[in-house]
Amino acid sequence: MNYVLFGESGFLGKEVSRLIFNKKLNKKKIDLAKAKLIFKYLEKKNPDIVINCAVKANFKNKNSNQMLKVNYLAVKEMVRYCIKYEKSLIHVSGTIVHPSLKFYSVKSKLEPKNFYGKTKLLADRFIIKNKDKMSYKIIRFGGIYGSQGPNHLFLNQLINKKKKHFSGNLDEIKNYIHVKDAALCIKKLIKVKKNGIYYAGGQKINFKNMIQILNNKLKLNITINSKISEKKIELVKTDKIFKPKSFGYYL
Repeated sequence: MNYVLFGESGFLGKEVSRLIFNKKLNKKKIDLAKAKLIFKYLEKKNPDIVINCAVKANFKNKNSNQMLKVNYLAVKEMVRYCIKYEKSLIHVSGTIVHPSLKFYSVKSKLEPKNFYGKTKLLADRFIIKNKDKMSYKIIRFGGIYGSQGPNHLFLNQLINKKKKHFSGNLDEIKNYIHVKDAALCIKKLIKVKKNGIYYAGGQKINFKNMIQILNNKLKLNITINSKISEKKIELVKTDKIFKPKSFGYYL
């Protein structure tokens, strides 16, 4: 099999690159905001499988041409290539395409909270629109954590030592997934033949226990300045084909 990985320099992309390509990957920078370059690049490389981990994320901008180009228009070109040459696409999306919910699954309402989520949903819908013409898998993650992970996730701020205090809800339960497990999920999808949308999260665990594990494993000395103790959940319903490790396994 011949692969092309977009977003190789990103948090998840780096891990996918290490896992799937090892040291065999010939890296080439391509500006994903220039859609016309993508189709030509794919024709030249002629991959059997296109893996798209590329993303332009900004949770504050109400509008952004860059996000629209990278998150949506670039994906349209990947789809065009896969249709024309009968190839396969693995596309990374996220629960950002939904509103805030207790559970995220393929049955969940689609209503992005921000422009970033709207651009991701546009891409997802374009892929699904062409589902009868190509092989595809869309995988939606919630929060992805790990060393050097993006700081929009508060857990990563703690891991990256950007924050030393926690003042949120100690009893809120999440199932964030470690970047290594997220990469393993993508590798798993390479062998899956069934088209569709897949969801992946990690272990269900509350913030109190997360912080305890971080302090024990990473010696972070995170202090808790919180009196909030409210039973609340926000969970990704993980498809059975994925087997993520327990929280903190890779720390």
